[in-house]
Amino acid sequence: MVLAMLSVGLDGTILSVALPTLAVRLHASTVELQWFVAAYTLVMAGAVLPGGLLGDRLGRKKMLMAGLVVFGAGSLWCAYASSPGQFIAARVVAGVGAAVCVPLSLSTLTVLFSERERPRAVGICDAMGSGLRLLPMIGGTIAGAGSADRIAARIGGRDTAAAGFVILSAGLFLGATTSTGTGFGFVAAWIAVIGAGLGLALATTTSAALSELPAERSGVGSAVMQSVQKVGAPLGPAVLGSVVNSGYRSHMHLAGVPGSLTGTVRDSVFAGQAVAGRLGSAGLLAQVRGAFTHGMDVMLVVCAGAVALAAALALLLLPGRGRHGPTATAAGPADGPAERRPERVG
Repeated sequence: MVLAMLSVGLDGTILSVALPTLAVRLHASTVELQWFVAAYTLVMAGAVLPGGLLGDRLGRKKMLMAGLVVFGAGSLWCAYASSPGQFIAARVVAGVGAAVCVPLSLSTLTVLFSERERPRAVGICDAMGSGLRLLPMIGGTIAGAGSADRIAARIGGRDTAAAGFVILSAGLFLGATTSTGTGFGFVAAWIAVIGAGLGLALATTTSAALSELPAERSGVGSAVMQSVQKVGAPLGPAVLGSVVNSGYRSHMHLAGVPGSLTGTVRDSVFAGQAVAGRLGSAGLLAQVRGAFTHGMDVMLVVCAGAVALAAALALLLLPGRGRHGPTATAAGPADGPAERRPERVG
């Protein structure tokens, strides 16, 4: 399970770091760079339900190993791809393998851990899946998920989930104040806050869903949750990427740039950095970085607003304290064990 989560999680880490290099080496456009990410997540969203079902029917260990083999083959193809088309096809293959690994890794939590231990286990697995690039977020996620069961036992699952969303929204708003002169300490701080809110909310809501699943159907159940998540994964970058690009372009003033290069600079931050390097213009490079940071700040504000709405929906829609669910289990029955009625004799 650990190997599967680390493999799938590191894939996103490696791709994020490699995107600037891929844009140059494969001569990829902005649209093709988006498909490098979206091809993987879209295939995962479509195949995660069949992957979970096959695991329940054919055996989780067997299908998990098969998924790792397919994922490894797709990753190897990515390493040797010589064109954007080949790279996208390889990402599709890797996505098929990941679609089997992810739900089966999560489904094992219903068997290996009790309901009280499950929120902490979910948080640790999500932290491993996020990769190594955001260590402050990983630390915050583990801290938030590790305390989720205790907090839920005191205030209830609904309020715990809402509190997690509020903390997450606060971290996003804090991140929106980042500038090009901001030091890593401040960035690490707001990323850690985001991780804490994410761990608290995600561990509570995921544990609530898993608690309703029988062990023999946990593969399909976890696949449903993963499918919802993976459908949103390509939509998020598409919508939020448009917000970032809009903010980036609105802050680019290219009076001193040759007319033949202005369109290239406006196309993406990678292209802007490449042009600034070619021209040897430190001023243009600073402007590109500043414009991109502004676009990221605007995007974080949009995200913070969406998460604040999620907090309100959690309070409105999730069952409160005393209703059935993992919170009641963690806290224990309010009135002690139910008394058995005496059997009638004769």
